[in-house]
Amino acid sequence: RNQHKNSVFRIFLMQTYGMDYINKNNGTIVDVAGGKGELSFELINLSGAKESVVVDPRPLNLGLVKTKWNKGLFEPKRTGVFSKWYPACEDGCKERDPRTPKHLRCFFDSQAFLKFVLADESEEIEHTNTHFEREMMRARNIVWTAKGLQHEDGASYNDVDADPVTETDLI
Repeated sequence: RNQHKNSVFRIFLMQTYGMDYINKNNGTIVDVAGGKGELSFELINLSGAKESVVVDPRPLNLGLVKTKWNKGLFEPKRTGVFSKWYPACEDGCKERDPRTPKHLRCFFDSQAFLKFVLADESEEIEHTNTHFEREMMRARNIVWTAKGLQHEDGASYNDVDADPVTETDLI
């Protein structure tokens, strides 16, 4: 059902923003809530984006997309009509090693992100850095299973009351 969702979304981005925008020399694509990292993998290896960073608490899982790569399923000659959507593979891609997107394993909400980016005084910067490091540690202590997000002790993540961050912590 959702077998090709990342490819479809990548093609949508290419059509909407154009290859020049995606392939900017100094740009980095930030794939927030990027899950396994497959969209970022396709953006850097098939579309030719310079760099992409996945922001997600889960570890990257690129096994399936790398298997497709190694089997040559992205080769322009094999894909025919779809080859225009693989501009970084014009000369073939099976013979080169794929690049892995960068990964920032952390929890990130919009309010914390704005505080982090807009902090300008040393005390604010120190506070947001501490919060950011705590969120990275929290992400390292969770496990994604068939039952959903789990804390390392096996409890459901939503049931764990480990030092919750309140809105006043971010102000």
